[in-house]
Amino acid sequence: MNSKIIFLGLAGAMSLMLASCSGEEADEILKGDAISFNTSVSRATELTQSNLAGFRVYADADSYKNLFIDGAWAKREGTSNVFTLPTSYYWPQGVQKIRFWAYAPYNGPDAAQVLTPQFSVDEQKFGAYNPKTDLKEAGKEHNDIVVAYTEVTQAAASGSSVELKFHHALSQIEVKAILGEGARKGIKADPDNGVDKGHEGMIVYVKGAWIMNVAGSGTLSFNKQEDAKDNHILWNADANIKGNYGRVTSKKMELDGVAGTPSGLIVNGADATLPYSLMLIPQETKKYTFANESSTAKEGAYILVLCRVESVHEEANHDGALSGSVIPGEDHQTHVHQMFPVSAKFDDKEFGYACVPIDIKWEPGKKYTYTLQFCGTNSGAGVYPPELPTMPDAGDDVVVVEPDTDKKPGTPVLNNPLKFTVTMDEWNSGEVDEKPEMN
Repeated sequence: MNSKIIFLGLAGAMSLMLASCSGEEADEILKGDAISFNTSVSRATELTQSNLAGFRVYADADSYKNLFIDGAWAKREGTSNVFTLPTSYYWPQGVQKIRFWAYAPYNGPDAAQVLTPQFSVDEQKFGAYNPKTDLKEAGKEHNDIVVAYTEVTQAAASGSSVELKFHHALSQIEVKAILGEGARKGIKADPDNGVDKGHEGMIVYVKGAWIMNVAGSGTLSFNKQEDAKDNHILWNADANIKGNYGRVTSKKMELDGVAGTPSGLIVNGADATLPYSLMLIPQETKKYTFANESSTAKEGAYILVLCRVESVHEEANHDGALSGSVIPGEDHQTHVHQMFPVSAKFDDKEFGYACVPIDIKWEPGKKYTYTLQFCGTNSGAGVYPPELPTMPDAGDDVVVVEPDTDKKPGTPVLNNPLKFTVTMDEWNSGEVDEKPEMN
């Protein structure tokens, strides 16, 4: 769906004017209509008419040695959908073209600054951005940065609005999970809740998910090349500054079978307790390589999950004995194994960390959804992760089990590695579906 949001009310009824020229240029002004802006956003956006407080505008006029507009604040008037600048700007006499840039969010010089731009007639840098690293509530303090650029001729703009079309500058990331192809969803008997008979299959619970070891900082600039892709958005990601992002889910999630609905582990705005989006630096990052585990560099990205895997089997008795990590079903016709984490006992509070290395190529304005596939015909539950930073408390209902010393990083926690699919969505239409198998 191609969503177009008009920030300033009805097109053609704008009262956003450009701030005044310097005194030495006053004689060059054409006494026609003041320049005004009609703004739109290229795709469905986290910024809306109700929450956009303002944006910042720059302009470069032909033959001017300095910027025609230098970071003026377009500010909302009261509760209306009208944004205005301090004073009016008119098209200068003899100037055929003006280039305009703008970005949001910007709430004035006294507010906390999302970006620190460096703009001149020769170079345009929006500045560095560092999405806050957070392992418990990632995305809570992230910003949806949108930028606009247009080049306008006097003939096209005189007596009408200049259209500023904003584009999303960051990448939006989601993580979901489901049982893989060929997996049968197990059901444990629970007579107290109307489940009299258990069914054979796999049960997977997840209590958290994280995007690990990605570039956590970058500098956003304007790409001057005429044929520049990504709407002239240019990022220089800093691979030396690592970022880890994710969340502990409000409750443990039991995954659906492959024909069901994937559980949202990091889903933008879907959890009522986390009504915000994970917005990260566009980048290319290779997947984590366990062959280099002894290296101090620890390069490469991976998805980390806090999970628990059980297996329901038919028959009341397990070969050998019903002890250790196996318990009888309440229907007396099935029994249940604790497959992961490995433990000497069955404890439904026990969870462990597993991961999937991922190759990353994130582009500006795209949303990437990673759907993890657990315990299918050709997928397992991931591999043991590298050494982790201090992870957040997962709640009173979870006990995190550390792996045994013989479980080296990169070793599958079950028989097969975890698989995933990647869907790339441009926030309006057009999807690219990839199905790589991770080792």
